[in-house]
Amino acid sequence: MMSARKLHTLLIFIAACLPLMAAGVFEASGKAPPSAQFLLAKGDQCRKALSSSGDRGSREKWLGCINLYADLPRRYPDSEEAPVALFRAARLQMKLFEIAGKPSDLDDAAGLFRRITNEYPAHRLADDAQY
Repeated sequence: MMSARKLHTLLIFIAACLPLMAAGVFEASGKAPPSAQFLLAKGDQCRKALSSSGDRGSREKWLGCINLYADLPRRYPDSEEAPVALFRAARLQMKLFEIAGKPSDLDDAAGLFRRITNEYPAHRLADDAQY
């Protein structure tokens, strides 16, 4: 049986670790989760690779870049980068519509713009998202 002193020490340790676990410090992989800035930069790299490619790229590549941006507000909804990522995802979705002509791409872009105005109405991009 555990002594009262050991039990007390264990409880203090667990209480100290709970906020860290909730913040994702202890992941199964042992790595710290990427930051919002990192995810935005990763989306930007993908977008730039699409623009610099001579061909327009495959639909899967476009959707991959869009999903990189869309993942950021899911993971960091309160970050300054979240509405920026949504805006960039919406712009990419519009460009995909221009290339592919698929009406659902335009609907998806409109949905992303609406999310900005609904979830981040005070953000500087909220006005730009109302088209």
